[in-house]
Amino acid sequence: MKITIILLLLVNVLYSFNLTEEEKEYLLNKKTLKLHTEMDWEPYNFTENNKEMGFVNDYMKLLEKQLPVKFEFIKNKTWNEHLDALENNEIDIVSNMIKSKEREKRFNFNKNSIFTIKTAILSKKNYSNFKELKNKTVGTMEGYYINSVLKDKYPNIKVVRYTSIYKLIEAMINDKVDAITEDYSVLTYIAEKILLDENFSINALLDTELINKVFIATNKQNNILSSILDKAIQGVHPKEKEKLFHKWHMLHEHKYIPKNITKLSYKEKKFLEKQNTFSVCSKYNYYPISLETNKKLLGISADILNKISSSNNIKFDILSISSQKDFQDKIKTNQCDLVTFIKKDLHNFDNMYSTQTIYKNSFKILSSIKSVFVKNIEDMKTDIFFIRDKNYYLALKKQHPKLNLILESNLSKIMSNIEENTKAHFIENSLTVEYIIKDYGFDKFKINGSIPNIIVKATIGVNNNFDPILTEILNKSLNKIGKETINSIIKKYEIKEYEIKNSYNKELLFIIAILVLLGILHTFKSYIIKNEKIKFESLLYNATDGVHILDKNGKLVMCSDSFAKFLGYSKEEALTLSKKDWEINAVSLSEEQINNIIKKNEFIETIYRKKDGTNIDVQVYVKFIYLNKTKYLYASLRDITKEKKAQEKLEKSHKNLEKFVDTQDNIVFLIHKKTITFANKQFLEFVNCKSLEQFKEIHKCISEYFIENDRFFHLGKVPKNKSWIETLKDIPDNKRVISMVGKDFNPKAFSITVNDFDEDTLIVSFTDISHTVIDSIVLENKVIHDKLTNAYNREFFDQNYQNIINKYNKDNSKFALALLDIDHFKIVNDTFGHDVGDDVLIKFVKTIHKYSRKDDILIRWGGEEFILLLKVDSKDDLENALEHLRASIQKQRFEKVGEKTCSIGATIYNENEEIENTIKRADENVYKAKNAGRNKVVIS
Repeated sequence: MKITIILLLLVNVLYSFNLTEEEKEYLLNKKTLKLHTEMDWEPYNFTENNKEMGFVNDYMKLLEKQLPVKFEFIKNKTWNEHLDALENNEIDIVSNMIKSKEREKRFNFNKNSIFTIKTAILSKKNYSNFKELKNKTVGTMEGYYINSVLKDKYPNIKVVRYTSIYKLIEAMINDKVDAITEDYSVLTYIAEKILLDENFSINALLDTELINKVFIATNKQNNILSSILDKAIQGVHPKEKEKLFHKWHMLHEHKYIPKNITKLSYKEKKFLEKQNTFSVCSKYNYYPISLETNKKLLGISADILNKISSSNNIKFDILSISSQKDFQDKIKTNQCDLVTFIKKDLHNFDNMYSTQTIYKNSFKILSSIKSVFVKNIEDMKTDIFFIRDKNYYLALKKQHPKLNLILESNLSKIMSNIEENTKAHFIENSLTVEYIIKDYGFDKFKINGSIPNIIVKATIGVNNNFDPILTEILNKSLNKIGKETINSIIKKYEIKEYEIKNSYNKELLFIIAILVLLGILHTFKSYIIKNEKIKFESLLYNATDGVHILDKNGKLVMCSDSFAKFLGYSKEEALTLSKKDWEINAVSLSEEQINNIIKKNEFIETIYRKKDGTNIDVQVYVKFIYLNKTKYLYASLRDITKEKKAQEKLEKSHKNLEKFVDTQDNIVFLIHKKTITFANKQFLEFVNCKSLEQFKEIHKCISEYFIENDRFFHLGKVPKNKSWIETLKDIPDNKRVISMVGKDFNPKAFSITVNDFDEDTLIVSFTDISHTVIDSIVLENKVIHDKLTNAYNREFFDQNYQNIINKYNKDNSKFALALLDIDHFKIVNDTFGHDVGDDVLIKFVKTIHKYSRKDDILIRWGGEEFILLLKVDSKDDLENALEHLRASIQKQRFEKVGEKTCSIGATIYNENEEIENTIKRADENVYKAKNAGRNKVVIS
């Protein structure tokens, strides 16, 4: 009973992917899939403490959840060993591989890439492209695709290859190379991990050839697994992938987002409406960076959180921390929503994202007052260096492997050792080290040098149970606070030394000078005030934008002529009025509310009543001013009545349209400046969302649903720097057909119409034409496929051979044609009958489909003769492919018949020749193969 239930569950999983019978059988028989794991390709695919880590391995685990098989991660092999293992069927999957012509001959690749890599240069001299590195030495990783690019296009660059990313970085630090090149995310991740300082620059290269998509690869003969993985990839929710991008800091995957954005989006505001209080854990006893006492926070982190709190009305609940272990335990058990501060890309917490860098800090060396100054840390091989943070310890060990480092968390023990031993030192960040010296004595300890090529980047940790949106909110809050404010906070906590040399007499002279100056100022004070008052009143009375000044009770004390005229009063009449006389539903705003409006640089929208009783919509700008030491409210207005009426008219027409389109059977939505602003019920039903807001939380655009199929329009057909909707408008109506999979997982076809609603808004309609299209596809399939074997037929060949030749030529490949003739097939029909003969033909075609390459095209030419069209680079390439196919056919066992072989004649198409001549040469080669004893491949 138990086994039956498990099998039923298994079948349910299989059917959710719409798999073929063959794919279902493959997965039912396969218990484990073996995947390659790399040693040190951080942050993508690497091993740490014998555990598979990185974006790729996390992504593969998402696929594993969707499949009824276990994934086994194979470790401790080099890249080339993994490739050989895949080719020899010793492993099933290489999880990350860039396509190349050579690799496509050896392996299958999935249709859709899983991420993109961008090449970058790391250097001390800020090299931004390879041309600048002419006659220089560049370090690269063994097996990285860039080696062939440098060899072909930049022969003047001397290339030195390394087997480890850390050896590569070490070569750069020690000036053994002028620059190193690797993927942008790899370099930034490692630079953060080893705390590489900012004297080293990392520049991403934007050349198209240096931006590569990364695919999952399988064995060349394993088309079934490749197809299953394609379907599993489609099942990965975009939000899950987005989380992995954040976790592994692969933000260059996303489209360019301008820096220093401060305004919260609608989605972010909604998030804070649901929750605006977050628990905070702070590192134990780490003043001035952080110090928690009685659930209150002190130090730099406290000041920055207070700024964030006032910036976007976010509240923080400070958790009590009793020890460093308690701090770590609370984080690991998800008690902390936020952590202040963690080191960017340099923490042990898998459940934490990082915000942008808040501040940067260097390392200082603390020593006994008697110790010799540390000029070069590399020369201190006999000295010992204490460090109390494990992450710092590991980073320093990577950069300075010969340094005698000791990890010790007990500060008192460290300081005791240093005081007694002049060859013992303590490495700590520059902010904390000053306070340690202050606590333990300026007369005993000193700052004794710094660590070169290393920098700490502090960030706020964000629990990844939250949507990445919280990280973006904090980043915007930090942008709003600004670097200047953050720097001033940090400066406040720096300990400075002051030399006081002023004598009593100098102080006395200074006081006398001040008194004299005050006397002079007093003499001119009345004149200045009078003069400024005249200037101010002149500007006020002549202002054209309805300026009016109110006292704290709302009484009008001054106004411009234009304000009085606007309300229909004389100047004298206006000055007898109060705010309540002209503002409808006047609300008395508190000083705090007004200050918030001023801070946000916002306007107040309200309604003013004129003397004749007419109501007018106005936009009012306010600020506080002081006149003769008295505080007043300064206001200027703008008439927005016409704008309001136009807006109301537009909103009314939109609502009428929305009511109408909700009654339609089609999927209909409005796009305003590339953003969907309305979607009808059919749209929401198709995407299985309750509201447009819910849809936007999950998806960026409806175009994510488009299936990449050359029969239909899809995103692969959209040119760069152009949106899909712009592209659609430029193509003929009969080409505006897409295919999408909805909540029922069945693909459907839609025709699209796009019309202008107003200047910036489009109405887009998707009409379901699935039955028409499917009938057309079924009919087309019947016309171009052989009824018995389902291979293509002559009709297909006649219609398409020229297009195939042109496509292969465009790819700089050769078009080859092979004629396959089953040996002694007549004997099968004569001996076993035509039914068995038909079964042989069907299995023969299945075998070719299984063991031929993904792009090869099989055509039944007649009887037991078949044509195979191949894309090849050379005659050798063609021979290898056909010999592999011939041997695979020979290994098959045909029911009742046993072994069957075939003779193959092949040739490479000569440019501009008649296709009949190509076929004739292949046919002649088949006869040569048969005359040579059959079961042969002959190529000319």
